Amino acid sequence: EYESVMVPRSHGERTEVEEVSGQTGVPVLVDEEHGVEGMSESDDIVEYLEETYGSAS
Repeated sequence: EYESVMVPRSHGERTEVEEVSGQTGVPVLVDEEHGVEGMSESDDIVEYLEETYGSAS
């Protein structure tokens, strides 16, 4: 299960994203169950999800 959060288009208005990841870019992954707070690199997110939850293929 996951929660998708819509963020403002303007990077200057993405204060919630910046608080979580230290930057204003998206995507950002938070997985409280596994202690992940603010993973922001797309390749890292995909690798983490595959390793933690398995591949979708």
